Amino acid sequence: MSAENNVPVTKTDNSFRYAVFDVIDNEVTSDWRSQTVDGLIMFLIVLSLASTVAESFQYMRDNYDAYFDIFENITLFLFSSEYLLRVWTADYKYPNISNNRWASRWAFATSGSGVIDFAAIFPLFMNLLVPTFFDLDLRFIRILKVTRMLRVLKLSSFTRSVMVVGDVFYEKRYELGVTLFTTFIVMLVASTMMYYVEHDAPYNLENGKFTNIISTMWWSVATLTTVGYGDIYPVTPWGQFVGSIIAVLGLGIVALPTAIIGAAFIEKIEKQQEELRLEEEKKMIQDAIEEAEQHKINGTKPDDFANSAQHDKCMLRFGHEFIFCPYCGKNLQQHKKH
Repeated sequence: MSAENNVPVTKTDNSFRYAVFDVIDNEVTSDWRSQTVDGLIMFLIVLSLASTVAESFQYMRDNYDAYFDIFENITLFLFSSEYLLRVWTADYKYPNISNNRWASRWAFATSGSGVIDFAAIFPLFMNLLVPTFFDLDLRFIRILKVTRMLRVLKLSSFTRSVMVVGDVFYEKRYELGVTLFTTFIVMLVASTMMYYVEHDAPYNLENGKFTNIISTMWWSVATLTTVGYGDIYPVTPWGQFVGSIIAVLGLGIVALPTAIIGAAFIEKIEKQQEELRLEEEKKMIQDAIEEAEQHKINGTKPDDFANSAQHDKCMLRFGHEFIFCPYCGKNLQQHKKH
């Protein structure tokens, strides 16, 4: 699951509830059982998405519609069971929130992972509640099948690469907000200019082109994003001149968020690699300290690094972060002198 604001519980508990939590939601003591459950859930998500795509083919609907419904009901039941079990054991996931289990359960239900899990089972509740309490056309229920695609977001609970995407967008939300606002202003100005330049042209009056600023905004979107569908285009010389300028501006408009997101991805990956490196070095230092303590207890001496290439390795790995070498305990500035 995605990182929360607290540390998952690591204590040992012999209760059945903790055993359930240990299998479905414990990130600290993950074993083969929890990994198996995670793998099955991921497999069901992929199958569910494949089912949604396959169901869009008329031939598949005509011949296998009943099987699609059975599979959908099974997956909804399993996803609903998973969600309810996560809510039931939420106090183990949020041990520091409150002694009240309901506070922990509410914290999970309103968290990012909780909202995603609920979205995955949303069609089940709509199928049960809407026809029962509301007199609506059943075609409305079919539209709710679109929400099944939200199950792809559940993969963020199991795949770190998906979580990175969300982290990047969240961290750069202010910068992206500025670029989106700037893009909207440029689109509005471009639509206004093109409307006043083009709407009086005989061709546009005859074919209903550039009839107002809102409809002209469709042209500005297609132009600024460099898509250019060609269903609406300027026909006057001034309109073509303005359109050319706006098309060139579109190159910069598209590049702004792309550059922000690209740089953020590189920064995020480098940060993760640095965290892994520091973790490895921390473990190496801890091992060296334990080894030195063991030598002290046994009355032995550690290996002599004086005439080995370990001098350079120590300086390269620890010279900028530590005063004393974790291996031999000597001052790093004087390390090569001994």
